[in-house]
Amino acid sequence: MRAGAAEIRAKKVTEAHKDQLVDDDNGASQSLLTYAKTAAEYKALASGVFTNPTFLMLSLFSAGLFFLIAGFSAFGPKYFEFGFSMSPSLAGVMFGKYCDSRF
Repeated sequence: MRAGAAEIRAKKVTEAHKDQLVDDDNGASQSLLTYAKTAAEYKALASGVFTNPTFLMLSLFSAGLFFLIAGFSAFGPKYFEFGFSMSPSLAGVMFGKYCDSRF
């Protein structure tokens, strides 16, 4: 006899977020998303995130890349205008056509 879908789902144990479970004082597991209930617990979790070198480097590199692209987008047409003796409208069109699609 075949088991129904509800029985199969009830037997399955998800392991997707098992590394994110933390044991509390009573021995029960709870998710890290609901773990910080006081300011001290939140401070401990936040310090763990902000002292993670991978998180810090990715954040800094992402911010730097954003400013680099914003600078190119803002001042690239002006460079084309003066560097190649173009009109402002032609410089904007040429920069948009050839440079922005390569970022």
